[in-house]
Amino acid sequence: MAEEEKQETLQVSKKQAAQLGGAGPARTVEQRTSTQILLAPNAGGAEVTIRGAPAGVAKALTMLKVLVAFKEAASPEERGLCHWFACGFCRDGEDEDGCEAGLHSATLSAETQAAWLGKAPKDAKVKARPLLLAISCGGVGPPLPAPGQLSAPRTGGGIGCPEEDLIELCLVAMDWEDAAEVSRFHRFVRPNAWDQQDAEMRKAHQAECFAEKPPALHFTDVLADLLDWLPRLVGVSLDEMRPEDLLFISPRDWEVQCLLPRRCAASGSVDYELQDFFFNRWCCLKDVFREHFALPNEAAPTGLGAMARYLGLPPGDKIRRTKCLDENALVVRVVMELLKKGWKPKATAWRGNVQGHTTFLLPRRGDLPAAGYDENSRKRGFWEMQGSPPPPPAPEAAPPPILGPIVGATAKVAPKPPWQRPEQPMPPWVLAPTPAPPSAPPPAPAAAAAAAPASTPTARKAAPPKPAPPPEPPETEQPEQPEQPEPAPEVETDD
Repeated sequence: MAEEEKQETLQVSKKQAAQLGGAGPARTVEQRTSTQILLAPNAGGAEVTIRGAPAGVAKALTMLKVLVAFKEAASPEERGLCHWFACGFCRDGEDEDGCEAGLHSATLSAETQAAWLGKAPKDAKVKARPLLLAISCGGVGPPLPAPGQLSAPRTGGGIGCPEEDLIELCLVAMDWEDAAEVSRFHRFVRPNAWDQQDAEMRKAHQAECFAEKPPALHFTDVLADLLDWLPRLVGVSLDEMRPEDLLFISPRDWEVQCLLPRRCAASGSVDYELQDFFFNRWCCLKDVFREHFALPNEAAPTGLGAMARYLGLPPGDKIRRTKCLDENALVVRVVMELLKKGWKPKATAWRGNVQGHTTFLLPRRGDLPAAGYDENSRKRGFWEMQGSPPPPPAPEAAPPPILGPIVGATAKVAPKPPWQRPEQPMPPWVLAPTPAPPSAPPPAPAAAAAAAPASTPTARKAAPPKPAPPPEPPETEQPEQPEQPEPAPEVETDD
């Protein structure tokens, strides 16, 4: 007897329905439970209907509840917090379960910030110089929007304004001689453009995208708090501080080299002398690993996770805060381990002013160049590295010297003797019989003897008469005959 079919329904949100639809987890659940799953969109999201055998429906319902309810049941420590919403706005705020960056809660963000700052040591004093400042920045640098547009293509939850490249700033001060933490600093930075375009933003986005009483300050207020915090750590007034008293440490060059000076310039209220004081030298962890452990470019770790694995650090706590706070915690752990292994802090990059040329300790390593720098003055990233030029080819070996005479192709060659020349056929007119002359009488012997010259003491024999020349043959092309030598005359000698 066929088993009776059963049906169950489950309500999910719009975002969860998008995740389950298509070839998502719902199709996998169907295959594993031999059931049929249907999604019907409604005002609240979607209604999921499960049909099939009772055992299969029960199994499918359990699997879907686990998939759907995971984010809803996750705690803030497991999901983290959205730093965009902590600054007052996140364009993904219409989703009731937050966004990919974390939960949307201004209250939890303020409580998490206060709890993190409260873990700093009390009344700690810095003995060594320079004071190490592990820095991490949160935000994104999107392209500028076109004239008349409110937003532009971007990553993150903002509207695409230039100030969104820095919305969170985190610093941990450390004494490098004792390898100990001294103090902490953290602020959420609210872009001024959000206040200037507040009316347009509220028309374009739902009310759930905006936070009430966010724990964020404007950049000028954050900078003022930073200038009050640093002199207390060093133990001198701001006027007595020197640039050598501080050293920023970051996992990349980009934060101190480009981001912070650019953000100061965008505010329009930070003097260049103050920027030159803080941002004229820094230490990049990428170069620290290459220099301290003598690693080539191919073997040096470039990410914080790879650095922690290289040092053999165990995994940290699984508590998620904001992306900036989580990154800074790993930076501090890496720096502390380097100090325990004997690393002496020093700058890996320096410059005379924020608009000048940057000199790097090691070549061919870095991130983005500063604005206005030419292509040859920046450090190249790992993906741009080029190998050493190939060695020049070895010169060809010279031919051995020729000791004998050199006979060229155009040198004159002596003609061959007659006996070495090939035999040439005689022309037919030479082989034809010679006819006798018609009327020429033969000369008398006495006259011939008288005509013979007597210039020599010996008498010569009379030469036979030469035959008359044969008639000329018709004009035909004849091959060129080699020159035949004349036979030597016979000489009569006295016996």
